Amino acid sequence: MVEGVSIKYKGMQRLNVWGRENAFGSFAVSNNASKEIGFWGDAMKLSITCAIAMLAISSLSCATERGEVRNCPVLEISYVGSAPNERGNPVGIFSITNRGDVAVDLLLEDGAGDLIHGRYASTEQRSSSSNSWKAFNPLLDEMLAPKVHMTVMPGQRDKFRFDANGLFVEAPQVAGMECSIVVKDEAGCTFRSAPFQP
Repeated sequence: MVEGVSIKYKGMQRLNVWGRENAFGSFAVSNNASKEIGFWGDAMKLSITCAIAMLAISSLSCATERGEVRNCPVLEISYVGSAPNERGNPVGIFSITNRGDVAVDLLLEDGAGDLIHGRYASTEQRSSSSNSWKAFNPLLDEMLAPKVHMTVMPGQRDKFRFDANGLFVEAPQVAGMECSIVVKDEAGCTFRSAPFQP
């Protein structure tokens, strides 16, 4: 990096380029150095740094599986409680509220009502003194592709169930830990629930 030069990320812009809408990162570059930036030396370093920053930021934008750029809506996901499923095993019940302006499609297990598909949700945990989430009991089983989905429209509130990778069966073992689930929608956007304790 060039000393005295700062680059600040200003946000995403949606521009119509090449016949379609694209997302671009917007940056502000400031030269607070006591010298002018030379074109071939310092400016080349600066250009490379800007290019790397733009690639990193653009990779954070949400993209659908078809490669189209999409702004992911804001979802609120909260743990409500647990209840036994059809086989008597406890599963979590989660409320979901779509605060965005586009519908969200969640993928469900076939023939299981509102049970989220295990390949499109995961469970994470952390101690109350940590900011770092770690996978809880990662799912390694092969699963059939989902065929059923539920749509949550903008402004709509709904609920779904999730076995949380056995979290509610092993609840005594995670006492004192905060848990969170991460849900992926059909378009590829991911959403984290509010922390909870089972």
